[in-house]
Amino acid sequence: MDQTITNSSIHSSTDEGRRTGSVPKAMFVYRPDLDGLRALAILLVIADHYFSSFNLFRGQLGVDIFFVISGYLTTSIVSKEYANGTFSFTSFYARRVKRLFPILIVCFMVALVVGWFVLDASGFRLLGGTVAASVSGVMNLVLALGMDFFPTDSRIMPFAHLWSLAQEEQFYVMMPFVMVASKRNAVFRKIMIPILLILCVLSWQYWYEHKDIFGRTYYHPAARSWELLSGAVLALSWGRIKGIGMAYNTVARTWSGYKIPIFLLRIIGTMLIVLEMGSSVPLLALGALSWIWSWFILKRTDAATSIRQVHSHGLCTDWSVSSAKQFYSAMTVLGWCLILSGLSMPHEVPLCLAAILSTIGMVVLIIGGSALPDQGPVDPGHTHQPVHKGWSYAFLSCPVMTYFGRISYALYVLHYPLYTMWIMSRGHGVMWDNGLKTFMVLACLAVTPVVYRYIEEPTRRAPYVWRWVWAMAVCGVLGYMAACGWMVPA
Repeated sequence: MDQTITNSSIHSSTDEGRRTGSVPKAMFVYRPDLDGLRALAILLVIADHYFSSFNLFRGQLGVDIFFVISGYLTTSIVSKEYANGTFSFTSFYARRVKRLFPILIVCFMVALVVGWFVLDASGFRLLGGTVAASVSGVMNLVLALGMDFFPTDSRIMPFAHLWSLAQEEQFYVMMPFVMVASKRNAVFRKIMIPILLILCVLSWQYWYEHKDIFGRTYYHPAARSWELLSGAVLALSWGRIKGIGMAYNTVARTWSGYKIPIFLLRIIGTMLIVLEMGSSVPLLALGALSWIWSWFILKRTDAATSIRQVHSHGLCTDWSVSSAKQFYSAMTVLGWCLILSGLSMPHEVPLCLAAILSTIGMVVLIIGGSALPDQGPVDPGHTHQPVHKGWSYAFLSCPVMTYFGRISYALYVLHYPLYTMWIMSRGHGVMWDNGLKTFMVLACLAVTPVVYRYIEEPTRRAPYVWRWVWAMAVCGVLGYMAACGWMVPA
């Protein structure tokens, strides 16, 4: 799964940004919590691919987390660069090529060479077809609309997992042009967010209406675009988030401070218990935990209520640090509750309903981790130092999570063909045991850091681009020849 150009957060800092909701004159800051969220996403995806038989949680939602992050960061970066006069289509797509192509090229070539020796003719044709579709950036369309091209289960097809990368690549092709058009047209700029919200609703509605047809919805760009667009809407609305926080602060002062997050926790707890449907112990436990947590917060804060009321009704009427802590803390709690509730939903519940909770939870959690005070411009490379450093930020920004977040793209590309080609070489009816799956996961974790260190990092800073384009084209030609049967292993 791709990650966007750099891990950065963009905050509006001018009157124009607050008035229009755009992102002019912003600042890049490194947010380790976003790397932590990428780590969470890739671990969920790997667990779903290797250990889905346990049915412990909805690991497919890791893809939704990736989509929201990519939509948010890509839109933020394009907006910031355009506002600063540094945006260039050539530079944008050159960064994408250097970011995505090198690891894919190595993985494609190794798979074709290994497949030549270990696969039969039909298996090698299938491998070549997935390579050709991945190089063309249409794997999601092939799986959604042309399953007859791959007459087998998509879960044991090499590089079928790159459908999500194709979805993001299609977003990268269109979104920069939409952003530039909106910046150059005042009318379009004003209605862009409502248009994107309408598209989000229509996209999810398409998924819901065809939820019983797995291939047509799970892989179809019309059904999955709303998650990327949700991140884009968040980026475009960044200038309004502080106003939402100030409105929250005003209401909170008239409702004894912490009673709003307590109220939200109890609503979430009730919703989870209702959705339990008699079969999901995790949902029931989360609902009960939300109620217990709200009771604990209420008891802990009752003693300080009078002090807060004096403070809030007295001098604290602006967006102070204490006000920001309360707002971002509430966003963090709400975000995690929504994500965990989506992950723990019973498998009988349609995936599109679980995806709503996880996607909205991701949007809210990104807001909750962005608690940056108004402290003027920040130099590039400055580390994100939020006002509110709670348990969520500490967990997501710990060294282990941020490291997995940095290697998440390489890990995503490599983990899937490893076991699919093993199944193809041994026969589709091969029996898997958990020991073999664990060994393959550990092998993938051992290889990925090497690929990241010696392929991904150096090539991202390399000055050349076209050689990667030509190398990818060669992979596509070889894959097409294999798919057509023009290259048959001995």
